[in-house]
Amino acid sequence: MKISEIVGSYILEGTNQDAEGSKYEGSLDLSLASDATLRAVWLINANQMQHGVGSIKDEVLIIDFQYLGANDELYNGIVAYQQESENTLHGVWTEEAGDSKYVGVEKAYKVKKQFLD
Repeated sequence: MKISEIVGSYILEGTNQDAEGSKYEGSLDLSLASDATLRAVWLINANQMQHGVGSIKDEVLIIDFQYLGANDELYNGIVAYQQESENTLHGVWTEEAGDSKYVGVEKAYKVKKQFLD
């Protein structure tokens, strides 16, 4: 996995870090922060913005992320993505507000540039 290959816009579908495995949808934008790091911006269920920075180690993209939750409290988490195919990332994640007995899971599907113009 190379940073230059995974930069782009993605649509997401996932399950939350809870006993019910509640579902969510959203988007993810990955852009270069430097030669070795990526900047990530998620929009979950059209109302929750999350931001993170990450890098690749041993074919795994690791991103630390943050977001403002209820009462403007800042929450932190981490997600690890593996590249399933040229246009698909599979991630597992955990964060402070989630149930520590579970992990969240998501798929990110790269949107081809011609569909964004």
